Parts: sequence; C-alpha cells; structure tokens
Amino acid sequence: MAEEVSPVFVGKKPIMNYVLAVVTQLNAGSKSVVIKARGRRISAAVDVAEIVRNRFLKDLNAYAKTYTEQIETERGPSNVSAIEIELTMEKKDVEEPEIPEGAETVFIGKKPKYAYVFRAHGLLTGGANAVLIKARGRKISDAVDVAEIIKNRLLPDVKSYTKIYTEQIETDRGPSNVSAIEIALIKPS
Repeated sequence: MAEEVSPVFVGKKPIMNYVLAVVTQLNAGSKSVVIKARGRRISAAVDVAEIVRNRFLKDLNAYAKTYTEQIETERGPSNVSAIEIELTMEKKDVEEPEIPEGAETVFIGKKPKYAYVFRAHGLLTGGANAVLIKARGRKISDAVDVAEIIKNRLLPDVKSYTKIYTEQIETDRGPSNVSAIEIALIKPS
C-alpha cells in the first residue's frame, strides 16, 4: 500500500509554491496527491493542478469533486464552498456522467452569482434534465459557489460531476492557456 501523504492546502502563498509541493511529493514516489482549497482559493487550486499536469507531469489524471464545508467564524457557523482535486498516475474507474441531450450551459461571467443561481435553477425546474456550469480563470470559484448553492439549498437531489481542464484562448498577445471547470448538475431520472 502506498504511503499516506498530506494533502496540499492552497492558501495565499504564490501558486508556484503549491506546484512545487505537489511535484515534490510525486517525484518522491507518491502515487497521488490531493489538492484542497476553499472559497476564493478554489480557482488557484485548479491552476495548481493544471500547471502540474501541463508543464511538469503530463501523464497525470485529475479527479475533482466540489462540496460544502461548515466553518466556525466569530459570527458563528458559516458554509463555504470547497474543492478536492486528486492528481494520480493511475486511471480510475470513475462513473462518467451521461449528460442528457439538450443540456443547457451556463457560463459564469461578470454578473452577480445569484443571477447564475437563478438561471441554472430555473432551467432545472423548468424542464431541463441537466445544466452544465462552466467557468475559467478567476471565475472558477464562482462556478463552484453556484453549483453548491443549487445542490445544498435549492435542489438537494441533483447529482454533480466536476471536470477541470485547460483551455486555449486568444488574447491581444496571442494564444494563452487558462484553467477551466465544468460542473454538470443532473436531475435524478
């Protein structure tokens, strides 16, 4: 059995510190590394995973899941969105969701989060069997928040499946790679 390694918790340090921590664990013989983050740092955690996969260890598989944690604050308990990303050399037998035909896509942009919550919720309660929530860059954290609000407060029967990846976009300076997330929210049959 492989040795148990500590997860890499992404906080406020520069992203490359976390990339180095992940690469170091994998180069030391770990079969997998788990990256965890909460709140606004979710986007940075996805960046860490994608930098490791695209620049250092290209054969890694990424398995992501989002969830909600309850933390204690000076004002009492508070819910915060979180992500856990496992990077591993092994290919896991993970159930790939079958996205129903006609699934609607909600792209997270500059509007307030509640606008996307209303849109996705409205689609799911208005007849859509699935909604894909997509975001890139700094908006990844907002996408996770939207999905978690829908799953925990509005439609607790909805199943979610998370995929992270790198997307190439065109900028004024030419092509650039950006981290992205896709969260499928699927109603039970």
